[in-house]
Amino acid sequence: MAETEHILFDVTDSVVLTSATLAVGKPHSFEYLKRRVGLAEANELAVGSPFDFLRQARIIIPEGVPDPRSGEAYEEALARMIERYVRRTDGGAFVLFTAYGTMDAVHERVAPVLAEDGFRVLRQGGDLHRSAMIEEALGHVPNLSVVTYNQLTVDFAHQVGAHAIVRGLRVISDFELEFQMALTFKKLAPDIEFVCFMTSEEYAFISASTVKEIVMLGGCVDGMVPPHVAEALQKKFGTSSSQGVDSVRLVSLRD
Repeated sequence: MAETEHILFDVTDSVVLTSATLAVGKPHSFEYLKRRVGLAEANELAVGSPFDFLRQARIIIPEGVPDPRSGEAYEEALARMIERYVRRTDGGAFVLFTAYGTMDAVHERVAPVLAEDGFRVLRQGGDLHRSAMIEEALGHVPNLSVVTYNQLTVDFAHQVGAHAIVRGLRVISDFELEFQMALTFKKLAPDIEFVCFMTSEEYAFISASTVKEIVMLGGCVDGMVPPHVAEALQKKFGTSSSQGVDSVRLVSLRD
């Protein structure tokens, strides 16, 4: 709570929070969210959804599903149901899970089966482990280490004894974000310098989303990313154009 106040609310004049689940309870209220994030004062607005749930949504509660604690029996039942509805929607399926383990197990079951029908199943996380790809790309640099963390960046910097945080700038919009971040870091850790470098001209247009889209649409990303990254992207997002398929139906599994 206190971290959110210092990082966000205390360093900027206005913050807009939007979501379909910010207001909870009956009647709907934002009080729970405000308490959780340390937000004392805020202008509130709750609006209805234009989605016609009665006409455009269907809730199906299947019977006879094994207990989730049954392990493989439960995973097998989920896999068969997912396969059925993927075929019914012609690939227009977005499957949500509440546990990574179940998602991975079900993915292993449905991916090869649905692939036979021309459906490419994408799983959150997939085969693209960013830290591993970074290590492979920069492994030749003798004084560089690749480490992941799940805490405040400035706290991690203190933990590893860093004196500076280095960021990259591609376009003007990047500068706006990095400028705000620099001021935040300076407030939280005035002893750590915040340094930004401009990218080379040939890489100024490159972003992760752009590269992924190029690969998904069958384009070539040689020269935009290291060869091993291009190979990993092709493995996960590449189309089946080489097999004579004009379009690829995508199914997404998310935790």
